[in-house]
Amino acid sequence: MFRCAFCSEIFRSDVELGEHLMLCGNKTDQCPYCYQYIRRSHFTYHYENNCAPVEDIETPPQRPKHQAM
Repeated sequence: MFRCAFCSEIFRSDVELGEHLMLCGNKTDQCPYCYQYIRRSHFTYHYENNCAPVEDIETPPQRPKHQAM
């Protein structure tokens, strides 16, 4: 059995859980401190880092630039 870390729903396979996480992790919850709506997949980071701005969490990592030879 596999349990969703966000809503605690139980699934029979990791595939079912994976499909569920794509939806459940993208839902938003309101932060009790700053009242912003934060995606569940980022909520713990936001909360544990003193309401880190969403832009700090959502920004994709920079790709290293290739140096010309």
